[in-house]
Amino acid sequence: MATTVRAQLRTLTRLRAALWAPGAVAVLALLLMPVYENGYEFVVNYDPQGDAEQFERLYTTALLRYTSGFVCGQLIALAVGAALGRHCVRTAAPARPLSIMATAGLAGTALGLLNLAVVAPAAALRTELAMSIVDVRAAGLDFDPDLLRDPGFWQVLLVGLLSFPLWAVAGAAAGLLLDPARVVPALLAWVLAGGVTAVLVVLWDERLAAVAALVSPPFGSVASPLGTGTNADAVTVALLVAGVAYAAVLGTAAVRVSPGRRRGVAG
Repeated sequence: MATTVRAQLRTLTRLRAALWAPGAVAVLALLLMPVYENGYEFVVNYDPQGDAEQFERLYTTALLRYTSGFVCGQLIALAVGAALGRHCVRTAAPARPLSIMATAGLAGTALGLLNLAVVAPAAALRTELAMSIVDVRAAGLDFDPDLLRDPGFWQVLLVGLLSFPLWAVAGAAAGLLLDPARVVPALLAWVLAGGVTAVLVVLWDERLAAVAALVSPPFGSVASPLGTGTNADAVTVALLVAGVAYAAVLGTAAVRVSPGRRRGVAG
């Protein structure tokens, strides 16, 4: 297994998607931070009043800063995984599906850590939660202004990071399962359909954001910090469930598909 994964890593480094992915993740993570910072006012409350709403805004904005770029980063991880799976089918390169998906997972993990490494210093410089935990409790909120001791902060961060390898694995499985010519159109259609569905669901009733996260990973990656910041962490749980489910279902299908349907990919 280790030998075949190393071979797939060498293959991955020769793919065009793997060459542009790290730079794209890093640049988008920084460029999108100002957009993320406006998420609370745009989605939750455009005119926060009183201590409770002001504290909630500051906390939610901090979560959004530390997860800046996670949406695009996870989609790029999905694309890298799909490119690897597609390449293995198209070139008839002998490899086992598990090795291909493991390699994609490692690539997704690396992209997630890169995203965090880029945004964490910038987020730390732009974030100062000056209120005390006593002030927060008095306002009826339950987060810790010391983010390193706040469970919600770590929940959002860890689920977001875990989503990178999960979507990379799902992408690799999709690349193995689909005809090479249909991989890109199919994934683009899925992302677009999921995003539109999520927006329609949330416009219908914002309390259904957790449901929207299940069908739209991009929405879930934004809704996770927004939900946690407003005491609705079910969205983060839904994002994790969706990532695990897609990776598990597609991965199992890729392993069980007859080798004859994957030229050169061993069963």
